[in-house]
Amino acid sequence: MKNLLYLGTSIANQRLNPLESKVKFCTAEELSKIKVSHDDYKDFIVYLKNNLNIDEITLLSTCNRFEVIIFLKAELDDKPQEKASVIEAIRNSIFHYLEKQFPITTLSGHEAELQILRTYCGLNSGLVGESEICMQFKGSFRQALSMGFFQEQGEALLAKAEEMRSFFDQEIYVSPVSYCEIAINKALMSLSLMSPINSVTILGSGSTAIQSSIALTKNNIQAGDMTLIHRVSSSSQQIELFKSRDELSGLKFVRSKKHGYKTPKIADHCSRSDLVVFGIDSRQPVIRFPERHHQVIFDFNSTPSCDFDGLRKNENYFPLSSLDAFVREYSFRQNNDFELSARLNFGERYIQHRLKETSRSVSSSLV
Repeated sequence: MKNLLYLGTSIANQRLNPLESKVKFCTAEELSKIKVSHDDYKDFIVYLKNNLNIDEITLLSTCNRFEVIIFLKAELDDKPQEKASVIEAIRNSIFHYLEKQFPITTLSGHEAELQILRTYCGLNSGLVGESEICMQFKGSFRQALSMGFFQEQGEALLAKAEEMRSFFDQEIYVSPVSYCEIAINKALMSLSLMSPINSVTILGSGSTAIQSSIALTKNNIQAGDMTLIHRVSSSSQQIELFKSRDELSGLKFVRSKKHGYKTPKIADHCSRSDLVVFGIDSRQPVIRFPERHHQVIFDFNSTPSCDFDGLRKNENYFPLSSLDAFVREYSFRQNNDFELSARLNFGERYIQHRLKETSRSVSSSLV
């Protein structure tokens, strides 16, 4: 994939990346300022697509990474100077749209593919092997495919990534690891609740929302006691994914389209719940809780999704920084697991071997 281009940044993690000298990281605070919301996805892509040298494109923007994946017009492969100018113009377009510059990694061809595949296989995450990254990538790729921004090349890249991840899940990772599950398990263990959790409101419809829902069922909270509040179409792939999970049978769905999440109806749902999970990426708080609120709150948003009357937030509020600390504690122990380390090194060699194998196959077909 000589015309593949990767432009991105992420929060640093402890595992060595073979592209380390070329990969640029950012802080969580920097990343929160360049995050592109679901609502702005199309505008961002259309803005970059004004560059006619872009053939296919998608964006992955989460609380851990910002990555633009592009297939350039194939004719640029034989024009290195023009290609370099095009890449620089795309970088500048990203900075211009976001109205700020930030550390950004620029990789093309083999290196871009290696970075993308390692990420999909869970090697570029703070929590090695996390399952959320697959859902996030699939969501980004499928959204681009449904909107026509990705076509055959993007579909082929996703298929290759899924094939490699399948190998990792079968041969490298002993069991699936979920960021949300670890964070929620640790948070619930740290609570001293006087009464059980009988009602849950979850805001969002992406990977965080679904992984949180599944994690709660593993903590003996029934799906029938959960309400998912979402903005996407009730017939969308995202909602169908929830409905396809047996453990989430009975989950109630409420759509809030016109006014988003900041409505009296949503506030009422939250006020009547024992537990509220924010799996959204709102730039501003959408709910205000009274100072002495009774709800347990898990806020996975890099920007706080709620605020409180008064200055004090009680011990039942878990912002992303607290949830992330739980996961990093787990990850630290994971990184000192020598048996897992040996399997991961084998996985790294497997990816490199498959990429070389593909490269030889392509070269042979051109002879």
